[in-house]
Amino acid sequence: MGKLSETDMKMLEKAATEFLRGDNWKKLFLSPKMRRPKGQDYPSLKGKGYLEILEGAYGDEYYFWIMPVKIFNAKPDGDLRNIEFFPKGQISIDEDYIMCFLRVFVEKYLNKDFKVWGTHFDFEGFEWWGENIYSYSDIKKMLKEITETGKLLEKDYDNPVLDKVKKDYNYHYLIYSHIPGLTEEGENNLIKKNIGVVTDFYRRFVKRIELMMKRYPDCTHIAFEYGLEGTFRMREEEWLKKSKRP
Repeated sequence: MGKLSETDMKMLEKAATEFLRGDNWKKLFLSPKMRRPKGQDYPSLKGKGYLEILEGAYGDEYYFWIMPVKIFNAKPDGDLRNIEFFPKGQISIDEDYIMCFLRVFVEKYLNKDFKVWGTHFDFEGFEWWGENIYSYSDIKKMLKEITETGKLLEKDYDNPVLDKVKKDYNYHYLIYSHIPGLTEEGENNLIKKNIGVVTDFYRRFVKRIELMMKRYPDCTHIAFEYGLEGTFRMREEEWLKKSKRP
């Protein structure tokens, strides 16, 4: 395949941005055949879905790698020598879980002017195929809101305040099954009945990210990195080490 022209690249970037702004991404990523947990048994949630949070790096596609990082200048300019990643402290989360249950939060607390190495498209917000960096202070605000959202979901599920976050919810991941012909009202009732799967995920996510910051107090930020982008980054890091560039 030949190299795309500058005009073609701009058209591609615009199309990708518009695609992710709406609900079209659901048609691409969410099919009736949902991926099930990877070989682990969760008796406390038997018969229900389970939104996994995996330790370490898992796969290079379909997962986000979340890990502590150090930033050596105020505004990263794309040079990996100014960003230190700490993969020993990382976790992995299915990209669908980010899209369905965390999208509102990761988009809200992202510093949109904070661009780093590896971004493929000029998105105005969260990079679904690249790198996203959050300061510890912004992460703490995010975790606080996620905790409050989880509590409200359990106490007052129909509260209009929750409409925005519930808009992305997908029942498939809560029961790991597809029900043909299910109406919108039926989907909402099914999600409401199984909302404990979501709030359980929120509690575990908050606890795990808090632990990450506790274990790495000298780091300054947390990266949400698409797994495939992470493999490219690691190759680039290796090249920089071997080349012994100053």
